[in-house]
Amino acid sequence: MNVMNETYSLPDARCAGCILKIERALSHVSGIRHARGNATQKRIQISWEQASYSPAKIQDIIGALGYTATPIKDAPAHDDLRPLLYRLGVAAFCMMNVMALSISVWFGGISDMGWGTTQFLHSLSAVLALPVVFYSGSVFHVPAWVAAKRGQMIMDAPISIAILVTYFASLFELFRGAEHVYFDAVVGLISFLLIGRVLEQIMHQRSGDAAANLRRFLSVDVQRVTSNGTTEMISADQLNSGDIICVAAGDRLSVDGELMSKSATV
Repeated sequence: MNVMNETYSLPDARCAGCILKIERALSHVSGIRHARGNATQKRIQISWEQASYSPAKIQDIIGALGYTATPIKDAPAHDDLRPLLYRLGVAAFCMMNVMALSISVWFGGISDMGWGTTQFLHSLSAVLALPVVFYSGSVFHVPAWVAAKRGQMIMDAPISIAILVTYFASLFELFRGAEHVYFDAVVGLISFLLIGRVLEQIMHQRSGDAAANLRRFLSVDVQRVTSNGTTEMISADQLNSGDIICVAAGDRLSVDGELMSKSATV
């Protein structure tokens, strides 16, 4: 029975838990022989019986789990960093202003700052925190919501809950006229988490470049001897058991095999 092998890119996989979830789900699908993921590169290699599924059907199976799967040959070389950097820029700008307002309130609490001034500064902080929570924080809210609709829990879910609970609790305290609010904490949390996401994506791109260079190094063309005695240049991946190849001086030995002549110089 023919077996197909394909490597898929998983841009929505956020952690090793996501990869493990996909591997476990695929291991219970009849006709799929092997599924091995890589959380660092956000990829999964799958082997299945050709008669059972097409590559598009495998994508649909992974899609039903809540993750986008793209054949590695069709996937973009790098994820676009710009949307993440825009969100980080908004979060950093608002965080600096909210922190400045918070410092004024902290020092005002031990001096002569009135209740009205404190509430005004808290209100400004609430306005500045709004785009951070719902625009910059969408990096965490959207995946968590998509997973929740499928009855799943992912790493972004507790982060999203913490952000929203802290923001709305601070709003409640503001409307109640309380002394303490936590808008500085929520914008700081989002900013530092986004810094981590940016660094993670940069490292992912570097590891992807290294893997691509290795694949190019290992991608070897060979001369296969045809049935009429001529040779044709093909990729080593296209060789079948029983094929005869011609290895010229200086060529790389790309596959295991048997020597067809009595002697050879390597």
